[in-house]
Amino acid sequence: MKKIVFNFVWVCLCFINIATVYVKAQNIDIYYDFVQFAYSQDSTLLEINYSFLDTNLTYKDVNNNNVQSKVAFKATFTHLQTGVSENYTWENINTKVKGDSLNMYSLFGVEKIILPTGNYKVNIVAYDENNLSNKNYSDLTENIYSFEKDQYTLSHILLANVIEQVNQKTRNWAEMFKKGNYYVIPNPADEYSSRDPNLRFYFEIYHPTIFNARDENKNEYSLVVSILDGANRELLKTPLKLLLDSNDLSKILDVPLDLFPTGVYYLRVSLVRYNEESKYKVIDETFKKFYYYNQFIKPQLMSNFTEDQLFEMSEFNTMDLRTVDKEFKKASVIAKPIEVEQWDKITTLQGKQRYLYRFWKVRDTDTSTIVNERKIEYDDLVNYANTYFVYGNKKDGWNTERGRILLKYGYPTQRDRYTSNGDERAYEDWFYGEIQGGVHFQFVDISGYGNYILVNSTATGEIADPNWYDEYVKNQKQYDPNGSNNSSPFNPIK
Repeated sequence: MKKIVFNFVWVCLCFINIATVYVKAQNIDIYYDFVQFAYSQDSTLLEINYSFLDTNLTYKDVNNNNVQSKVAFKATFTHLQTGVSENYTWENINTKVKGDSLNMYSLFGVEKIILPTGNYKVNIVAYDENNLSNKNYSDLTENIYSFEKDQYTLSHILLANVIEQVNQKTRNWAEMFKKGNYYVIPNPADEYSSRDPNLRFYFEIYHPTIFNARDENKNEYSLVVSILDGANRELLKTPLKLLLDSNDLSKILDVPLDLFPTGVYYLRVSLVRYNEESKYKVIDETFKKFYYYNQFIKPQLMSNFTEDQLFEMSEFNTMDLRTVDKEFKKASVIAKPIEVEQWDKITTLQGKQRYLYRFWKVRDTDTSTIVNERKIEYDDLVNYANTYFVYGNKKDGWNTERGRILLKYGYPTQRDRYTSNGDERAYEDWFYGEIQGGVHFQFVDISGYGNYILVNSTATGEIADPNWYDEYVKNQKQYDPNGSNNSSPFNPIK
């Protein structure tokens, strides 16, 4: 049997975590961002901006040179006051050449819906049309409000990855991204980094002249763009002259972030009116939360913030119920029994968000920084497992036996892989030199499809079967996950 030896090295895979609505779903991970614009006297234009990686999609041949993926969306909006429901459906189709099949792409889209004002319960289902078991579910609420028609008002802020003039575009952007003379490619993840430290955004200004009213003092109005930190402290303030005589109501702005440290921030756009003493009054304001990663400037010290402020700045504050439940399932590998018991008693989203924040706070290895180094290390392990331990239709590599051991004990000192040979199954032997004086874990590919099951370990508290090689590798004994041969408490995590 051929032996393959691996010495583990740290692998860092970057995944975006902060979003207006981020849905960690069964297979397809999708970022959603809802942005509202004025439409008519009694209706509002809602833009559903979304993005996702194509790594989990199934591509099928469309001709000799190209392959294609299709993701279907169905959004159900239920008006909470009237109980009336409306369904909206659309597709995201991506075509690429076969030779490009190994590259990873971020896919973007915008769906525009006109809705009456009111509070809505929103359910969005997305599924891979080439693999119907690959789905995503999102449940949330959205307040659709009307924009004041008798005064100056601002739309929501649309954060962007790319903004290009129509006559200077570098790619063949879809018309769905066109806004006036620009193509605005959304950033539903609401995250920026020092690789491109420019906060790009789009918004609209509505004034009474649109609705057949007049204002003789247009020139008294200005915009003030501010950046606030997670504790709502103003870090940057820039006044901008506003020319309301123009028929162009859209505004494209760009704020450099290169001097800001890593952290959560708020973008605030204020519409103000000056008086004769050059003092101004805020007429309307709109906010947007975003995350900035700066590899060159360390985060500020935690001592500058209260626990409530730190929680507000954390990723946990933005998670929905489905996301926090899945995040704790991942964390349960290293959780104490009392922590699992306490989690099961929490029934509210806010309570779960807070508990998850504190769960990781007590494990932080460097409390002098805002970022949680232990959580970052753990996420790296999850990302590694999701990359290398998937099999068949199972995309959550962390929720496998190898994934569980990786999350619990970290990277092994040495990993030996043995390929199948004749009647003998493939298996792996992981060795940890610094745990309990040195321990081994043996995994066997029982099914032959890459699902390696832990069948023996010398570690305390793990399954022990000294005859594992003869039983599972040579004699190909069948594995019973409910039988006495399975003492692993997480196999897989339910």
